[in-house]
Amino acid sequence: MHAIFKALPGLIDEMASDEAREAIIFAIFPTVLGEHLRERSTPLRLEGSTLFIAVADSEWEREFKQHVFEIVYKLNRALGTSVIKRITPVVDKKAVTISKPNKVTGREHPSMKPPTLPNVKKASAKIADTGLRKHFLEAAAVCIERRDAD
Repeated sequence: MHAIFKALPGLIDEMASDEAREAIIFAIFPTVLGEHLRERSTPLRLEGSTLFIAVADSEWEREFKQHVFEIVYKLNRALGTSVIKRITPVVDKKAVTISKPNKVTGREHPSMKPPTLPNVKKASAKIADTGLRKHFLEAAAVCIERRDAD
């Protein structure tokens, strides 16, 4: 799994579509956070160089704001490029809940299905590692679902 996440940053500059870049950022996002922040947040969307993050409540919004510069630094460092300039936390408990695995069964939320957009599938075809491709498509599915829900 660690090797998968190490390979993602190398793909970010090669991906032409915004959905593909967003999916890579979404896949890496949980790896740079501490456990407490990771459990109470999830990336929502990338607009330009601003990453919008859903947080569980206003208390966690304040907590994120205290660590925002550190998170931006860690994300860009993990990505190997300065894609993200700003993080904006947004209170959206439903988005946080949906994005987390079911703690009872250990399975993902049923809405997490591979995306059907041709450009995302085409971008994923360039990923030789099947595990990495699967994670990329899962992250893309979350991005597309959230975008389409708005």
